[in-house]
Amino acid sequence: MTDDSNSPNDAVEFHDRLASSWDDKYLARGFRRRAAFFEREVSPYITKAGAWLDAGCGTGYFSRMLSDKGIKVTGVDASSSMIEAAIKLARKSTNDSLLQFEVVQTIERLPFDDQSFSGCICLSVLEYLHRPSNALDELARILKPGGILIISVPHSHSFMRKFQKAVIAIFGGPKSWKGYEKFSKFSLKQNKVKQELAIRNLSLQKVVGFDVLIPKFLYSYLHPSLIYAIATKNTC
Repeated sequence: MTDDSNSPNDAVEFHDRLASSWDDKYLARGFRRRAAFFEREVSPYITKAGAWLDAGCGTGYFSRMLSDKGIKVTGVDASSSMIEAAIKLARKSTNDSLLQFEVVQTIERLPFDDQSFSGCICLSVLEYLHRPSNALDELARILKPGGILIISVPHSHSFMRKFQKAVIAIFGGPKSWKGYEKFSKFSLKQNKVKQELAIRNLSLQKVVGFDVLIPKFLYSYLHPSLIYAIATKNTC
């Protein structure tokens, strides 16, 4: 599901404007909880040695988290401002030698050979793309057999997403909500995630929901905002 009313550059420019303060978001509120969730629920599955790709890396927050595990990470993003910030922040890191960042036109076409990476993370990126299916094809292509893919994508039936849309429609809503609603178009139902991965020769290992406000025990009634999926590329 995509919306072609915005050009691909619109979402890039939107994130360019956020780059200077993006990393600071992880110090407070929802972003901090999301980072803690990733560290607790997802990070233990990052066990493959070798080179990893952070596709749509932003300012490199999760790239640096992976480098803390001794993993060599290449972060790519279509926003040159995000990459500029990522490089500056990496220089302050004790793991600077494990980190490299570069601008790409889009992760729907990656400038890497087949089977180049042992693992890949792609977090809160697919929803901003015009052709997210192409990006999933690319992420599967660049993974080595046995490699690990970790993605997050909005839940199609997210209670908070529906609530935000209603508030925006009636009251206008906060500026941050309107920006997200304008550019974030792609979403998946939880049972669709496995299907999308399977057709790309990826076996789902774990799928888990995350929401800033809704407690886990209510997910059966009020679907969470995000779906995290961990998959392994089949060896044949």
